[in-house]
Amino acid sequence: MKVISLQHAEKVNPVLDAHIMGKSDKAKIVHIRLRPGEKIEPHLNEHDAFFYVLEGKSMVTSGQETLLLSRNQCIFIEGGTERSFDNISVADFKMIAIKLPE
Repeated sequence: MKVISLQHAEKVNPVLDAHIMGKSDKAKIVHIRLRPGEKIEPHLNEHDAFFYVLEGKSMVTSGQETLLLSRNQCIFIEGGTERSFDNISVADFKMIAIKLPE
């Protein structure tokens, strides 16, 4: 058994406040935080992923569809689909991404 704390988890990249909380050949779990007004710009990701919101609200765009995602909601986005997140909260937006293998 291994416990990983957010403070010691590996960062995804130097720009985004995102940390890998766990990974295996079956899935990767990432904690993501966006500050008020912060965005994850549209990008393609080859992996299917679930996104579960812990705090805040974000406009989520996947392909041509945009919707509001808020606390205790989960969304599934297929791999190969362009996606973006825009924190419209006055507080931090926090979510867990569960990325599945191809």
